[in-house]
Amino acid sequence: MTSADDERQIEELQSTVQQLRKDLLTTRDALIGAQAESATLKVRNREIEVRVAQVEQALATHSRITRIVERATNHRLTRGLSRRVKSLTG
Repeated sequence: MTSADDERQIEELQSTVQQLRKDLLTTRDALIGAQAESATLKVRNREIEVRVAQVEQALATHSRITRIVERATNHRLTRGLSRRVKSLTG
């Protein structure tokens, strides 16, 4: 092997190392981006979980109110009062 061959091989190796460094930095940047996206998705997921819990609580409250109104509407005193009001107004 000659000195020129050695220099060419060294240049090729340096070029390969440079490309590998570039690839490493690109991969690192992609990983950082993926980690940031993951963190964003975790926050959004938590926000959705909170909203779902709020909707579930609102539905439970609505169901309780509906049951109370149904009981009040079906109560014998309410029915009697309703008949009296209708007879007075109708």
